[in-house]
Amino acid sequence: MLQKIADMKNHISKQQDIVISEYEITDEPMANPYLKKLSHTLRKKIENLSDELYDMASAQPEQAVVRLKEAVRQYPDVPQFSNYLMMAYSKIGEWEKIDSLITENYKRYPDYLFAKLNYAELCLRRKQIDEIPIIFDDNFDLKLLYPKRKKFHIAEVIGFMGIAGIYYHETGERKSAELCYSVLRQLNPQHEKTRRLKGKLYPSVFSKLFRR
Repeated sequence: MLQKIADMKNHISKQQDIVISEYEITDEPMANPYLKKLSHTLRKKIENLSDELYDMASAQPEQAVVRLKEAVRQYPDVPQFSNYLMMAYSKIGEWEKIDSLITENYKRYPDYLFAKLNYAELCLRRKQIDEIPIIFDDNFDLKLLYPKRKKFHIAEVIGFMGIAGIYYHETGERKSAELCYSVLRQLNPQHEKTRRLKGKLYPSVFSKLFRR
């Protein structure tokens, strides 16, 4: 899948202007920018290892933890290994280790989008809503956050819109939150982040009664 979709930016200002920009979204594997400077041989070695450890983290998380820790030590400039380590931890319920790794990755890889997204999710869970604009440099437009990029993976867009939508809802910017939900619904109506934002914007009668 390759498509263009409008992304929304809401300036954190008194005017609350909404700016629309466009970029391409794909569900195909994307080149890893952290590997561009490496030799072809080393790049292929890391890519193959990455595929292997991703599958292991999904199917054999306990065994994957040891291998992934070693990969993080051996290739500290490849943030994907830390991401897979978090996935393995989540499979075995090591929630405290996940939170610690999320904070560590955010500091270690400040430009890595998934490090930002994971840390933003952590802040939402901790009710630290004021931290969200700081994480994204007061910028809620992916294209402006990464001006050199013309294409984003669907997982990046869903993660970003999911965070932005919740942030806008919590700060009373319903129109902006609804725009985020519209994008999420187009990309994956059944995704957890789509359903979460829908629940915030359009709570069921049962949910309303439960909140009371």
